[in-house]
Amino acid sequence: MNSLCADRKPEPPPAAPQPCVRLLDVREQIDRGDFEGAVREYQDALSRSGTERRTGMLLFELGLLSAHNDNPKKDYRKAMGYFSRLVREHPRSALVEEAKIWIDVLDAMEKAKRVDIQIEEMKKTLTK
Repeated sequence: MNSLCADRKPEPPPAAPQPCVRLLDVREQIDRGDFEGAVREYQDALSRSGTERRTGMLLFELGLLSAHNDNPKKDYRKAMGYFSRLVREHPRSALVEEAKIWIDVLDAMEKAKRVDIQIEEMKKTLTK
């Protein structure tokens, strides 16, 4: 018997892999209206994500959270940024086509908002 092996202590078993994100926790945060907490959870998971599939899913979810109608800090530009990053960095993701649709819809909404602002400004000018 090799004396080096006999003296060595057994190595502890590897730690169980930690989930990328606790989806139930995030869903509960959304249900409570804690969108900031849900975004932080996804961003934290994104910083630890090791797989392309998981990263794509997290970017998509961050886009959805950023555009969510009930999110008091909704930001369509930020949502488009997440969706665009998904399309650019993970072009083979199963979520790319859906992300492209979201980009188009959110872009149209932003353009409509700008038109509404211009119309209001024109109305103010005409009433003076």
